[in-house]
Order: sequence, then C-alpha cells, then structure tokens
Amino acid sequence: MVRPQYSGGSSLILNAYVKAKANVDINRLVYTLEQLDYAYPYHQAIGFLMARAGFERSKYELFKKPGLKYDFYLMHGMTKPLYDPDWAC
Repeated sequence: MVRPQYSGGSSLILNAYVKAKANVDINRLVYTLEQLDYAYPYHQAIGFLMARAGFERSKYELFKKPGLKYDFYLMHGMTKPLYDPDWAC
C-alpha cells in the first residue's frame, strides 16, 4: 500500500486484499505498521482497503485506533476518486 502505482494500482491492491483475507495475521500487520512509523496515514489506507475487501469489522477497526487525522488519496493520479467519510477526519 505504500506505493500502489508500482504494483498495478489501487484496484489490484484491493484484489490482493480480497485474496489474502483468510491468511492475514492482523496483529502482526498492526505491529509491523507501528514499527515502520510512517508519517503518511497508511493505517487509514490499509483499514479502508480491508473494509472494501470484506474483512470482518473487528479486524479493520483496529486501523482506526491510531486516529483518523487526514483526508487523502490512495495514490496519485486517481481518476474519479470516491470519498469515504468512515476513513477520513
């Protein structure tokens, strides 16, 4: 999710989330993200994509805990982006 344009775009990233849904260790993902300590709100992007991919609410809600401080795009140059108030400030 850090550079989706290098992986085919946000729609392909979403498809990967759908396929990986049964195999993701959410606690490990949360821990790894905390350790990387990114300035950009990747926790919001990850949670948003998990919700769109059909993860259980209890899993993607963990990505709201660091706070929803920013409105942002998943990637640069998106055409017809949609706004989701559940993942915005």
